[in-house]
Amino acid sequence: MGFLPSQLLLQTTLTRTKSHNQLLGQMAHSASKLKLLFFVQLPPPYHGFTVMNRVAVESEFMSAFDVRLQVINFAASVDELGGKFSFRKIFLLIKYLFQIVGKCLTQRYDYAIYPICFSAIPFLRDVILLSVVRLFGIKIIYYAHGNHLPAFHRRSPKWLQHLIDNFVRAATAAIVVGENLKFNFTPFLPHERIFSVHNGIETFKSSPPSKKTKPYIQVLYLSNLTRTKGFFVLLEAIPQVIAHRKDIQFVFAGAWKDLRDKADAENFVREKQLQDFVVWKGPVVGEAKEQLFYESDIFVFPTFYPIETFGIVNLEAMQAGLPIITTGRASIPEVVEDGVNGFIVPEQDPLAVAEKILLLAQDEHLRQRMRENNLKKFHQFYT
Repeated sequence: MGFLPSQLLLQTTLTRTKSHNQLLGQMAHSASKLKLLFFVQLPPPYHGFTVMNRVAVESEFMSAFDVRLQVINFAASVDELGGKFSFRKIFLLIKYLFQIVGKCLTQRYDYAIYPICFSAIPFLRDVILLSVVRLFGIKIIYYAHGNHLPAFHRRSPKWLQHLIDNFVRAATAAIVVGENLKFNFTPFLPHERIFSVHNGIETFKSSPPSKKTKPYIQVLYLSNLTRTKGFFVLLEAIPQVIAHRKDIQFVFAGAWKDLRDKADAENFVREKQLQDFVVWKGPVVGEAKEQLFYESDIFVFPTFYPIETFGIVNLEAMQAGLPIITTGRASIPEVVEDGVNGFIVPEQDPLAVAEKILLLAQDEHLRQRMRENNLKKFHQFYT
């Protein structure tokens, strides 16, 4: 299962601060006796973190420990993500508070695993929920899905800095999804209490078609259609690509977060006369998403998302054997090796994206080599 590496890391995390003899004793009695309160956000909306949480709750992790889930979904769609205020979110916060109190009154937990946020409004929401956890004396492990905690701390007012210090330093341990992300917790926790583990995903349930019959190269972008995820960078690269060859189609799959971005993108396509080269698929999930990966030849994810952590969609492209064109943000270079299973390009650089697309489009042997490297790496490390 995709979450198994995280399960093994968590087992280490839970016992790392104990003495060697205590560790051996606990392992001898099986970690399954540990009682965990696992805070999760599940799809919808579909994005990397909610998908990974779903993988976790469907994995062997749930049977390896005595786990109770506490769902804390505050967004029902992509456009509700972030710190946008709504009375619905206030209602959900109160509802979740009562649920947490109920769980803590009826069972004692050894640890709470919590996905702490690194921006003001979501963090204050976390403080409210975590206060209940701390009130019951439950040890906390943060499973971080954000980035730039030190910068969030620096730009916050003094009262908020105090809260950040208090709640982050109170953790027993923190888990991040890449070595490049450990810096988020180093100002607050000892190095030995910060752990890095890459995400993993479930293998596709459907099979690839027997052979590709398209008379063109298909380039795929699949993620939420948010500017900082880089979809517009790819869009701006298209005129430079088709100036050299016309046998390429660009497929964009994902949900719009801002309708102004949608209008800008459609206007760009119209003004540059790209209608014959661009397809908007909308959100795709399940077998439809898997088949879209299989049908494609190149995957492009030129993210410059400020709180990017891992880019789980790159693993999906890797599973399908697609060469990946992406950026060096966060822990992505730990997954995509430049020139080996894809290319790392500068952020917000449509020309660099276009050059790599053209290189891959004209070199079938390079695509095949990267395909083989991706399939090998995926099955070796990410299943």
